[in-house]
Formats: sequence, structure tokens, C-alpha cells
Amino acid sequence: MKQTRIIICTLLSSLLLATAGIAADPETPATPPDDKKDLFNMAGSALLGGVIIDGVNYQQIGARFEFNIYKIGLGLDIQILLDEDGNIRKKDWDNWEAYLDKIYYVSWAKKGDPFYVKYGGLEYTYLGYNIAVDGYSNMIEYPAYKRQGLELAFDSKDMGGEFMVNDIKEMWHGKKPSVLMGGRLYYKIISELAVGVSLAGDLNEYKGLRDSDGDGYPDEMDWYPNDSSWVTQRQRYFDVLGDMGQVDALVAAGLIDGTDVSSLTPYSNKTSRSGIWSADIGFPIIKGKTIKWDVYSEFAQIFNTGGYGFTLPGTRLTIGPVTLTAEYKHASDKFLFGYYNKTYELERAVISDDGAGNFSVATKLDTLQSIKGMDGFLAGLKFNIFNLLEASLKYQALFQEDDQDALTSINGEVELKKKLIPKISTAKAFYTMNNVENLKNWKTPGTIMGATIGFEFISGASLNLNYLITFQDKDGNGTIKGKNETITQITVTATSQLN
Repeated sequence: MKQTRIIICTLLSSLLLATAGIAADPETPATPPDDKKDLFNMAGSALLGGVIIDGVNYQQIGARFEFNIYKIGLGLDIQILLDEDGNIRKKDWDNWEAYLDKIYYVSWAKKGDPFYVKYGGLEYTYLGYNIAVDGYSNMIEYPAYKRQGLELAFDSKDMGGEFMVNDIKEMWHGKKPSVLMGGRLYYKIISELAVGVSLAGDLNEYKGLRDSDGDGYPDEMDWYPNDSSWVTQRQRYFDVLGDMGQVDALVAAGLIDGTDVSSLTPYSNKTSRSGIWSADIGFPIIKGKTIKWDVYSEFAQIFNTGGYGFTLPGTRLTIGPVTLTAEYKHASDKFLFGYYNKTYELERAVISDDGAGNFSVATKLDTLQSIKGMDGFLAGLKFNIFNLLEASLKYQALFQEDDQDALTSINGEVELKKKLIPKISTAKAFYTMNNVENLKNWKTPGTIMGATIGFEFISGASLNLNYLITFQDKDGNGTIKGKNETITQITVTATSQLN
């Protein structure tokens, strides 16, 4: 009954939005209008769905609004999460940071304009030709975990720059504040021949571990993740009973877990820093409206390991609606291309449990120790068919010497841009898989997939089903098996569109 009431409320919200004449795709922030006559537009959607946060199932009800006034963009995301008893999740409303999270984004212009800045959700962030920061997203766990990032860029006649921050809230959270940030400056030395230098780094990869109560112990090893008073059952029952003998008797009877807090590691006291510097050079051979052809090269080195990699040559050709990309790549030991990529927040620090109460944590920097030198290529294709269908695919294969298996990455996305099928208002899907050694074991923490399909139930209003699937290697055996290691999020959004 509760879910039925929620669905009815969502449909009514969609009808109200349609009546108000609001239009938008809820998954993609509205972009500033190119037509100077269209100085203002507004978008909105009602949200409905289930989400799991800190092991608790919540029903999600809310609305998302987006406004554009000339080049200024503003997105607001107002959500109410209800637990199984119908209670509102108080953590979303009890401090100033919770209200800050209601900002979906604030932006000025778009990347490629003389000056661009965006605060909030970052869908796809890169520096230069993507050798270090390659499509990073701080929304990979949205809306379960909201990050407030920053991205800016400027471009003048002779020089330009880019800058990004993953989440400014990390700067003051915990005993060891952290942040992932990167920047690039480039200068046009002769005509359009530009050289650039970049620097990117994470001050503490252990910030990838969730610690909801701030007690220093990650939620996965904390029996009470929302209460900083206790970490283990043994600790709590001793505080309540005051007699360790009684506690040991409960442990022996199998009534409570016997893990002692002294055997656990408080990761708030640990630091794992990573950093990469890079240099690039690029030149547009053809710079027309219909045909564009760029050639470039890029070199990067990881400070921590000394591992390096380069692209030589790289080329990107655009002919009308089709863009082709090709790169030859070489990497030394202990180096990964696109280290800060779309799935970085999932790989940043991964905790595993062997089932006997023994926890271990591996940062992404730790995984570099087993990476061997490789040579290979990247091939990419992006096309738009009469603005009806848009699709993109990138395939990267890197081979070790005398090894037939490749380190493979695949990024693909397809979307219907207009209503080709009756009553289907939206249809899109995406798949990302990063640095997989064996395609048979394609389920990794670096793999995500998702899809959205929208059904138009009345003119101007649609009900969208959104799927997102990610994976966690919770037992640390290198293989994803079982339902508890596959995380599926299904949400429903009701969207209204002005025809």
C-alpha cells in the first residue's frame, strides 16, 4: 500500500509539472540556450524509487528543478527518503551540509566558452587528452552519496586552462581532510600549436571508504555505522553489562559477534596519496565547421611509482556527425592510463571481508604494484544519425609482452534522441568496464552499467525506469559472485515535457 501511494503521488507530481509547462530530461542537466532569443528555460521532474544507503532500504520521493537564465544554470534536487517504517531519514535535514546537498549544480556557460565554471554534480570531467583524468564523475553513487565538486575552464587567444575538484566537503571531513583535484594550463606557441602541462592528485585515497558516524572505522566493519559510541557488538555489550565474563558467554553461545575493536584498523589515521603529472602537445590540422582533424601526443608519470605512459600519435577526426579517435599507447610497469576515470570513486579504496571477521583494504594505488608494462591502442567512434540516434564507443586494449591476454577497457553509450517508437519518450543505455585482464571476469569494481526507458502515459508526461548496476568484491577473492556483491538500484522518475 505504501508503494502504491508513492506511485500515485509521483504521477500527480508529473501532471502538475506538465500543467506548469516544465520540460527536461532528469538525467542530463539543462544546457544554456544557444539562441539569444531563448534567454530563459526551466525544467523539472518528479522522482520515485528505492535506494539502499548504509544497508538500509529507503523509498525515494522528490523533485528536481533546473533553470537557465542566459548562461547561468541552476539545478535543485529536493528528496525525501523514507525507511521501511515510513520515517524520514533525518540525516538529510539535520545540518547545513545536508541543505548544501540540495544544490544539484550551479554553472556559468559551458566548457569550450571563454570562461566556464560549474559547482555540484560533475558527470564527465577530463584534463587535456584524458591521459590522467579521463571522464571522472562524482555522481557515480548519486543519489545515495552526494558530492559537491568544482570544475572550471578558460580559453583565450593565446592560452587556457582547466581545473577540477571532486568534492569540497572532503576538505573538512575527518581527522585527515582530503580532496581529489587536478589542473591544466596550455599555451599556443605557434598559431594553433598548443602545449600543455597538467597535475592531478588525491590527497587521501582512503576517503573512498564510507564512515557515516565519523568514528574512523569504515561502515563495512562497523556494526553500528550510524552511532560513534560503538564499533563492535563485543564493545557495546560490555558497556551495557559491565562484565566481560557475561560478554564472553554470549560470544561462546553464538549470540553476538566476538570481534574486539582493538583488532580493527581505524582508517581515519591512515593516508594514501597519489599524484600524476603530464604534458601534451596538439595541433588542429583542419579546423572547419563540418570537418575537424586534430593530432596530439601526451605523456604522464605517476609520482608514487615512477611508472609512465604516453600516447604517440593520437588523432581525432570529425566529419559532420561522426567522430573517430585512434591512439597508440605505451605504458611502463606500475602505470594505468586514465587513472582518475569514471569509476574512480568505486575503486579509490575497496574493503573486503574474508568471512571470518578479517578485513583488508586496497587502494587503487595498491593495484598498480601488479601492473606490468604494456603496448596497445585505443579506438573510438561517436556518431549522431539525423539527431534521432546518438551512440559512442571507446575500446582500449593493452598487451603485455608475450601475453595474449589484454588489459581491456570499454566505454559505450547509446540514446534515442527523438520518439522513434510510439509511447517511448526516452531510451538510453551505457556500459563502462575499466582495466579488466580477463573478459570472462568482467564483473569488477570498475564495471558499471545502466539504462533508462521512458513511457509516455499522457501527452507531455512520462514515467521513466532507471537502472544502475555496480559491483563490489566484498570477500576480496578477486571474483564477483552472489547477490550481495552485485548492487542494483532501480528508480522511477516522472517527467513532464512542454511540446
